[in-house]
Amino acid sequence: MISRCSEHFCWIIIVLILSVIGLVGIGLPTLAQFAPRHNASGTTAIHRDSNIIKTWALRCEVKRGYLDIAHKSLGLASYGQDSAGKGNNPDILSLGDSGVATLMFRRPIINGPGPDFVVFENGFGTAGGDYLELAFVEVSSDGINFQRFPSYCGLDQSIQIGPYSTTIGVERLNNFAGKYVAPYGTPFDLADLEVLAQRNVDLNLNHITHVRLVDAIGSINPVYGIRAANGNLVNDPYPTAFPSGGFDLDAIGVIHEQAINTNECTTYIDIVDQHPSDLGHPIRLMVKTEDGPIRYGLFDYSGRIVGQGTLINGSNSVVSPSFSGVHWLIVDKSGCKMSVLKLLWY
Repeated sequence: MISRCSEHFCWIIIVLILSVIGLVGIGLPTLAQFAPRHNASGTTAIHRDSNIIKTWALRCEVKRGYLDIAHKSLGLASYGQDSAGKGNNPDILSLGDSGVATLMFRRPIINGPGPDFVVFENGFGTAGGDYLELAFVEVSSDGINFQRFPSYCGLDQSIQIGPYSTTIGVERLNNFAGKYVAPYGTPFDLADLEVLAQRNVDLNLNHITHVRLVDAIGSINPVYGIRAANGNLVNDPYPTAFPSGGFDLDAIGVIHEQAINTNECTTYIDIVDQHPSDLGHPIRLMVKTEDGPIRYGLFDYSGRIVGQGTLINGSNSVVSPSFSGVHWLIVDKSGCKMSVLKLLWY
């Protein structure tokens, strides 16, 4: 007959064995754990004053999203200027439900050791949690073909985070812009895309020219919500039917960029006139260049050249093509070709 003491010892051994082979946890949900809050040990949050940030986005193009995706008649988010996403400044730009912001840079981002760029949003912290609005992050090497970072959301799928409620459990979020409160940013490592890049011939992880942010909406209603890569709906404050609703873009900082070389195009071009432009009217550009007069080509979406000319330092005009649609302006200096910006004529 086994003694009571021996019986107790046997149960301890059984529990330990079952724990090792994972049977004790059968039926209990398991959640992946990622980096914690900005102020916790092990965080990956990057302060906007960090000296690892080398430069900031130069251009920002925006397509505003809805005040409420379920009630589109309410209109679009409107807070902030489209230019707020470029540079390192305190201004913000609200995307609204499903809104999109595409940012471009002086030199391409490359896949270096550790994080390669960092995205800042204007979330804020409280004692009970953080007020966070999230966005998916995508990158491109040509401004046309984009690859989304594989995101993970392990937040509660049964209770909607309300418009003024905080998020608890940021360690259950990964590869979402907006995970950290201001003035901390969320880092992104291009190495996370290495497997996907092997199947995507259009993606060069050492030549990322565009970063795109797509508001994650945040509704756990599957009719309107968007799922993360792990299959869960993204749960963040919803509905936010006010002008500043949705993901609020603050800035994107670049950590690893292509090195300067003697064949680099040291030219920055900005649009003076707001586009889209009416067909038949030129678009005025403000050019800052150290290269002297440079040649440009205007290409349609299929890659056919439809115009060409010369740009100089200062104000310039690009003559309208003969048909509407998206066109690409490419400058050429001593064999150095760089896609500068996208122009649109109606």
